[in-house]
Amino acid sequence: MQTVILEGKLPSLNEYVRACRANARYSNKLKRNVEEVLMWQMGRLRKIETPCFISFEWHEKNRRRDKDNVAFGKKFILDAMQKAEKLVNDDNHYIQG
Repeated sequence: MQTVILEGKLPSLNEYVRACRANARYSNKLKRNVEEVLMWQMGRLRKIETPCFISFEWHEKNRRRDKDNVAFGKKFILDAMQKAEKLVNDDNHYIQG
């Protein structure tokens, strides 16, 4: 089992949709910047090459953001894991739960 604590606030689903609607270049830049920060924080994570279960635990400063919007951050984390070559793929074969 590996544990990684990622610092910072990830964009919610609402924030990302708003960015996509405003400007495609802006939303791409937002996603790329978030992924770069996450990849840097995943530095010591060992590569996962076999099917696994991934658990997310969210700690929000307050209750202003809905849980489903906060949980959208999984997308950024899993995509960053793939780009950092810490995860082979984030499809159903490798992420079993």
